Amino acid sequence: MNGNAIKKYLSFAAVLLLIVVFMVACGGSIKQTNEELLQSALAAATGSRTDWQKVRTLAFKAVKQKSEDANAHAMLAIALEQCGQPDNAVDEIRKAVELDPRNFMAQLTKGRILFERDRIGDCIAPLKEAYKLKPDNENVLLLLARSSAKLERYKEAMTYYATLARLPSYKDRPEPYNELAVLYVSQKDNVKASAFFNEAYKKAPTNYIVVLNIGIFCDVYLNNPAYAIKHYNKYQELTLSNRELEPVRIKLTKRIEFLKQKYKL
Repeated sequence: MNGNAIKKYLSFAAVLLLIVVFMVACGGSIKQTNEELLQSALAAATGSRTDWQKVRTLAFKAVKQKSEDANAHAMLAIALEQCGQPDNAVDEIRKAVELDPRNFMAQLTKGRILFERDRIGDCIAPLKEAYKLKPDNENVLLLLARSSAKLERYKEAMTYYATLARLPSYKDRPEPYNELAVLYVSQKDNVKASAFFNEAYKKAPTNYIVVLNIGIFCDVYLNNPAYAIKHYNKYQELTLSNRELEPVRIKLTKRIEFLKQKYKL
């Protein structure tokens, strides 16, 4: 290689080096920022074809690149959970909360993962931290209500369900009223239970869960077989096309026949 050729080669190499440096500095394809990695992970998690393996790979890369990024640890925790690594998921979400205790998504995710692993006593603390950050978040309220009920903290559970019922997104939904009714049944307050069951039924008269609960309530707690049979039959009609509920329908058919014979209906 002669002198002129060497100069041309060095000039080309210098230009190429400048291009590479510029692309890295501008967050190009050579190296993605953590924000870009997490955006790609979110797209893979929420797209039409969810790819949790890809989410895990991207989140792990973000964690390795910036270990103090709480959002990266939270994303990795969710990905690990979805990939069947629940213990590792718990470890990652703990790191996220430790790095940023005021990170709402980290606290909510920690509480949810622990709740779903049936670690009810442990899930309350992070859920309450999430509640402090966003007291009107429906996911937090629902998880707090359910976990409180499991711990037999019925008054707390009722408060959360009542708050949930007042949210605009739950304006026409029966779930909070149905759950409140069930809690009042457990407290042997049939008057309030009846009121909340009626409210749930008004909100959604074709909700088969509400219909079944009212049937059981009338049957077992109010000793009203006629109303029980009415709602049992309606449940049968509403779920007729649902094969998974066939065992329930068979039991109800037997119960209906028993009530008819016992009470001459």
